[in-house]
Amino acid sequence: MNSIPRTIAAASLAALTCTAVVPALAEVAAVYSRNVQADFDSVRFGVESAIVDRGYVIDYHARVGEMLDRTAADVGADESPYRHAETWQFCSATLSRRMMEADPANVAFCPYVVFAYEMRTDPGTVFVGFRELRAQAGEDSSGALAAVDRELAEIVDEEELTGGDFVRTMKMLIDLLRQVAKVSPSASVRSAASRAVDEAIRGVVADGSAPG
Repeated sequence: MNSIPRTIAAASLAALTCTAVVPALAEVAAVYSRNVQADFDSVRFGVESAIVDRGYVIDYHARVGEMLDRTAADVGADESPYRHAETWQFCSATLSRRMMEADPANVAFCPYVVFAYEMRTDPGTVFVGFRELRAQAGEDSSGALAAVDRELAEIVDEEELTGGDFVRTMKMLIDLLRQVAKVSPSASVRSAASRAVDEAIRGVVADGSAPG
């Protein structure tokens, strides 16, 4: 007889748990994005420049499209829908501190992620954007997360995300320097090449000569 109350109690607890979890699961994150008519290399350079020019360090650059193509055969899939798809991760010490002081659980939103992709079915159109954080904010965090969204929107809306021959040439130079920074047997050369990459990206933007 005692098992009946326990069963009822367990069922009640499960119902309460589901009631608490379902609204959180049902929350849909908004995505802020724009599309530009440009080659992907130019947009990649523009995104990296926009991030670095604000004093941020790109912690990780993921080539998602390449990963999907590389692993397609392993999972029994066809080629990915992307010609290119990449993400960049970084954080702001100031903005991140504000959002985590508002709610320690906001550590889940650091680092921030900016994405860019080009579809195989629509070459020449590149979508750039980020997942809006304020859509997932509690009342105490809305202001802090909205500030992060504004910063990311400024990066995505940079007019200099596209460019011509100059940007492509600089991109080739920076890619070459990055390869040197990875494969050179000399630690001093690797270090110098890595510094040159940072300076090249900063210099182009600071000089104001990148085409708009």
